[in-house]
Amino acid sequence: EDYIFVEETAVNPPKLVHFKGSQPAKTVFQSNPLAKNYSWGEAELIAYQNKQGMPLKGILYKPADYVPGKKYPMVVYIYEKQSTGFHNYIVPTEFDSVGFNAAHYFLNGYLVLFPDIVYTPGEAGLSALECVVAAVDKVKTMGIVEENSIGLIGHSFGGYESAFIITQTKLFKAAVSGAGVTNAISGYLSYSTPTRRSDAWRYESQQYRFGFSLFENWEAYSKNSALPNAVQCQTPLLSWAGKKDTSVLWTQGSEFHMALRRLGKKNLFIVYENEGQPALFLKQVDS
Repeated sequence: EDYIFVEETAVNPPKLVHFKGSQPAKTVFQSNPLAKNYSWGEAELIAYQNKQGMPLKGILYKPADYVPGKKYPMVVYIYEKQSTGFHNYIVPTEFDSVGFNAAHYFLNGYLVLFPDIVYTPGEAGLSALECVVAAVDKVKTMGIVEENSIGLIGHSFGGYESAFIITQTKLFKAAVSGAGVTNAISGYLSYSTPTRRSDAWRYESQQYRFGFSLFENWEAYSKNSALPNAVQCQTPLLSWAGKKDTSVLWTQGSEFHMALRRLGKKNLFIVYENEGQPALFLKQVDS
């Protein structure tokens, strides 16, 4: 009959609550109690569809002191499905492993969009493109976004998606790709130190969802990679990678950077010399 649980919403920081039988719930501990003294953004679920008519959702964070009818710049953060985090409170902090904190933006006059992405086997990049553009188009119909001031950011698999998407559309004013694969062909043929095996499995049956080997359909791997489509990119890009990252090799970012550089396209690539997978992770895998 005794329950201890955490309660939070997008606008209310987490609190520890005790509930017993028919007695009123009692707050045991309230985190970030000063938050109530400040203006905060609000979260809204938006609904849209991909080209196959599949219903999708996205989280749209509106700025603190949001004014209905006013237009705001927007940042789109991508990584597979994110709408399940609708009630999550985002703590504003500079200590974020992916280099992005939505609160920093909606507390400074930005809309922030977290769209859901679903995938067709063999078309991971194109699926991301389709769903992200559909989500942005939905926000456009609301009349609250500055259409020439929309940015795109992703990390890891989201970094892969971000780099690829800007080779397919001019929708975004600028983009950020963190630790992302830009060439699925060289990625497929790479070797991962922690797992002590070829990375081919990542592409055939895991997150990249190709469903077949590189040699069964080379064109699909090329068609869904940023590097082979670099000539089409017209969006300024900031990309970064960790020199010691053994999950996504830093050379994935350098390949795309060198291609964009040779093509005379705006981009900046940052390599963090000692950044990589945590030692604990490596130890667990090795054991």
